[in-house]
Amino acid sequence: MSPVPEVARDLGCDMADPSYHSKISGGFRSFEGAEAFCATWSYLSTARKHSQSPLGVLVSAFQGRPWAIPDGAPA
Repeated sequence: MSPVPEVARDLGCDMADPSYHSKISGGFRSFEGAEAFCATWSYLSTARKHSQSPLGVLVSAFQGRPWAIPDGAPA
């Protein structure tokens, strides 16, 4: 058993991506640009964790049909 909880390991993997690191170290031109990057990154990371294709959810979003986390509550 790993001493690091699974959720923490998942977060660490998400943040280990080289492009994410370069954005942090290189900086953004504006606060709005940083917010947009983080929102997009979060959306794609969540979609990946739900076995969705990142490209597929982006295409759907730009077609006006954004992907959302399925409701886990029983009907």
